Amino acid sequence: MNHGRRRIVTMLLIMDALAEHTYMTKHDLVKKLGYALGTVNFALRELRQSKSVHVSSWVRHLGRNGDYTPRFALGDVIDAPRPPRITATERQRRFRAARRRMADPMFGSLIAPRYRV
Repeated sequence: MNHGRRRIVTMLLIMDALAEHTYMTKHDLVKKLGYALGTVNFALRELRQSKSVHVSSWVRHLGRNGDYTPRFALGDVIDAPRPPRITATERQRRFRAARRRMADPMFGSLIAPRYRV
């Protein structure tokens, strides 16, 4: 099987998965299809250029400091606007709030604080 056929098969599998699940992130597609992230990214880029797939919404991806990941869906619709990035100040504010919650005496026995408050 040559590379052109593989790309077409990958794109068809992505379209089938999106038809079955309505919308999915690229990480969901990687888990479902068993392909590498680069392969899925390339196929999604091709599908978006051909207007077969669009960004329906954005969700937080917990593994990347809470940055947003697009959810893809079938159809030629205008992409959902990307939310603003979390600033370093906001990230630090959230970290300190979480640290204060961990230092709370009620949760002290459950989670030991890593830093002094």
